[in-house]
Amino acid sequence: MPNSPIVLAPIIAPPNPISAVGSALGKKLPALARQVQGSRKAFKDSPAYKDQTQNSPEDLLEAYLSSQDIKVREYKRLKKAADAFNILTDGDPLSPSSEDYFRGITQDGKYKVNNAIQKIIQNAWDNRFMPDILTDEDFRFLRNTGKTVPIQDIEELYRLYESTKIKGD
Repeated sequence: MPNSPIVLAPIIAPPNPISAVGSALGKKLPALARQVQGSRKAFKDSPAYKDQTQNSPEDLLEAYLSSQDIKVREYKRLKKAADAFNILTDGDPLSPSSEDYFRGITQDGKYKVNNAIQKIIQNAWDNRFMPDILTDEDFRFLRNTGKTVPIQDIEELYRLYESTKIKGD
């Protein structure tokens, strides 16, 4: 065999699996946040809300409570993913910077995340549950369908949920 020159291939560093996982997880956070928003749909799709032949304040209150249970469950899923994203991207869990988080999630603005989704994700990082509130549109619809709305009970549940942490420390 003739002496052939040795050709060295350039050394390419393997991709950082943690960075890749962090990036994938970051892209998943907005989807999980949208699932948190699904609690409003669960309430509005309940028979107590949309069935015009039904007028039970107790059922309406139960539908609201059930929808908030869904929201708590989805917030917990989001919180786990948000905390994992924070760890994988070397975030400081004691003093999170939302600017750093959203810069990472959007890959420096490459992807857009609307303000409502950003707020839900930030609430997850802050371990703060935000319940749904009945809107003026909800009250108009319920009033127009002749429903009796247990306003004080819903407001009391809202206040109780508002002070709830997503995940106990």
